[in-house]
Amino acid sequence: MATELIVAPNIPHSFLHDLESAYFVLLFQAITNMNHTLPEGDGGNIIHDILDSRRYKKNGGKQKYGFMTQIAILWEYDIPSNKQFISLLRKLHLKLRDRYLQLDGALVTDQPATRLPSFMTPAECTATGFGHDAFIKIFDEELKSSHWPADDQATAQCVLRSNSARFRSMWLEKVKSARG
Repeated sequence: MATELIVAPNIPHSFLHDLESAYFVLLFQAITNMNHTLPEGDGGNIIHDILDSRRYKKNGGKQKYGFMTQIAILWEYDIPSNKQFISLLRKLHLKLRDRYLQLDGALVTDQPATRLPSFMTPAECTATGFGHDAFIKIFDEELKSSHWPADDQATAQCVLRSNSARFRSMWLEKVKSARG
């Protein structure tokens, strides 16, 4: 689900939210079905803290917003067997990040925003670089590349529980054993 809809659920759903949701589906597939270089537990952290809808009612929206405005995690993340796919994810992330930076913190600070990008007309979306065409261009550029691997098939990956889930279960076990 698009970050903006989690943090500010009263705003109307737009095509920009659908584009962001598609990005998250691709990210989920990359973490769960491709060999990658994320350190142990980080894939689980992204799934648990960023992609898991059960977190949205707690801190999920703010965590997801933080993820969308940063680039560090995706630049540490690599898919050695498919450089084009990680390039596609990074370019989509940067485009969506630009959009969240344009929101100027209105979603996180709970300040009423007078004109969020969701309320832009189609012409304004195109003029500011957030129209369908901007995202299609990213896909077209990456799909035209001759660097896609010939054996580009998904392989299910074991995704470990997130670090926070592991620590929570360790803590609960300690509490249970202390109670006897």
